[in-house]
Amino acid sequence: MVTRASRGISCTLLVLGFFAGCTSSRPAETGANRQAQPRIELLGFPDCPDTPTMRTRLKAGLAMLGKGWTFVDTNQEDLPEGDVR
Repeated sequence: MVTRASRGISCTLLVLGFFAGCTSSRPAETGANRQAQPRIELLGFPDCPDTPTMRTRLKAGLAMLGKGWTFVDTNQEDLPEGDVR
């Protein structure tokens, strides 16, 4: 049986896994150096109690980084069954 707590933990671990495996999509100016911006994807689902908090914190963190940082909000329940994300 899957509990709300285990779903929340799973949701959080999926998001953290994506941060570890981000791929660069476009360059961003950061001081004198040019670094590639990662493509960030927030995975969650409507009944996940942690998704709204993670979304709010992600938006705040990206805002602190500056202009041009975005993320894709993905409902993991809409992904195909074989999707390894």
